[in-house]
Amino acid sequence: MFVRAAEASTIKGAAAEPIAPWDVERWLKRAWTREPLLDLHRELAGAPRWVPFDAMREAGEDRDDAIVQSILRALRSNELVALRLPTPGLAPFVPDQPPSKPPPPTPRKDEVLNVKFNPSTGYCGEKLTITCDGTVTSGTVKLKFKGVELETPKLTTLDVDIATPKSMEIKNVPFLQLGEKPEDRKAFEDVQVQVESESAPVPPSNLPTFYRARGMPNAPVGTFTATRNWNNFAMKPKFDQKIEKYIAKVVVTISVLKGWAATYVDLTGTPVTGAVTGGPGNNMRWARSTTGAMAPDEYHDGTAWQPLPTGFVPGAGNFFSRSFYRSGTTFVSPEGASFVYPEAFPDYNFDDPTYIAVRKRWISVAKKIWSRKWHLHRKACHSDKTVRCCRYDVDVELRFKLVTAPGEGVVVLAPGNQRSHAGVFCMGDNRPSLAAHEAGHHMDCPDEYDKGAIDPSVNTDGATNGLDSSTIMGGGNTVKKRHYHAFAAMVQRLLKTKYGRDDKYEAVAIT
Repeated sequence: MFVRAAEASTIKGAAAEPIAPWDVERWLKRAWTREPLLDLHRELAGAPRWVPFDAMREAGEDRDDAIVQSILRALRSNELVALRLPTPGLAPFVPDQPPSKPPPPTPRKDEVLNVKFNPSTGYCGEKLTITCDGTVTSGTVKLKFKGVELETPKLTTLDVDIATPKSMEIKNVPFLQLGEKPEDRKAFEDVQVQVESESAPVPPSNLPTFYRARGMPNAPVGTFTATRNWNNFAMKPKFDQKIEKYIAKVVVTISVLKGWAATYVDLTGTPVTGAVTGGPGNNMRWARSTTGAMAPDEYHDGTAWQPLPTGFVPGAGNFFSRSFYRSGTTFVSPEGASFVYPEAFPDYNFDDPTYIAVRKRWISVAKKIWSRKWHLHRKACHSDKTVRCCRYDVDVELRFKLVTAPGEGVVVLAPGNQRSHAGVFCMGDNRPSLAAHEAGHHMDCPDEYDKGAIDPSVNTDGATNGLDSSTIMGGGNTVKKRHYHAFAAMVQRLLKTKYGRDDKYEAVAIT
């Protein structure tokens, strides 16, 4: 029987079964002649409540597709519902409650829609072209995307005109799954994205297909090197970096030599002028502290130790240190053969537990200060900022390698608390971030304090003319985005070598 959609729920009998429009079409074309169809059409036009199938019977071979299509249009638009009844003559009734809304039409199970991606794989940011073919040739299909290997909550649906190719950008596909422990971290080099139909004309079960999103989780080690001249201080930054499970792993290896440090003071503007034999320079003298402080209170006049000139106050801009090491029975400065300290340095045990503990603390503090402060993110990535796509963590490791002779990049490790610098680390210096600061120079970061090895062209990210007292390079402990610039350059270089993609990266907030 046919019944108006709004009255379908008024038919008594739990066995009243809806019949799909295409089944009605096949039945109509097989069993009905033109005259009964005309009668049916007239009756429907007169708004009958229902018409039993029994009233129709086969009578000849003529067909009237126009009438069939008219009826089917009414069925498909939900104006009519076709019901198969267990017994003929079942009468309608009006229920106490309003009729329920009829179910939406069920897509044809025998129809096929093939969705294809060209290319079928790509990196984040690359475009895929979606094309459709099959028995469905028109209409709009809503495609639903879902990752196979891991959850993809930021992937959205996409409406596609079946007859028109559509371009789609790969994005919002994560490639990293974090766990409670570091060893639970799972990195994916590619993720399959399953595509299904969320709406008619094709049921979801007929359309599972995939495209493959490619990630870049690993790259072999490379070495960063540069030659800098910051405020007349020559520097040669150098570090190694590799990428492992979306972590940029930075290793700063500092070759160290057992040695000593000697303080010197610039007495310009005092009565002490000129130079002395073996001294540190013009208007400069070797100096020392008699109280154990870092700042000196005496200077050597070439013959004996003297109190600093009256009114002279040593500060960060006028006292420094030079490094020395033992060569046979003499002490030589790798910073200049003409430098001769007026006294012999007392020997010490380099591997004394106290000094070992100092070096371990330096390594630990450097890692804590420099690691995981920012993400390195591909600039052209359009994924949601919460998606672990095109994002790399940064781990920094400081290592000391003991050598027996001076050379380029070799740092002298000395006892005492003289003023440390890039060429000498004093193991009595009570600043825990000492080595972290000096390691920053190896990672291509200039000083950011007055009179240091500054780069006055830096005027971004909180720096003014290269100065920023809040940072690890300026006297504080903060690591800012600009301090990751060399890591970002290395990520670009390493990934280009491994995957052939020349993308630019930048430091961004961790999300």
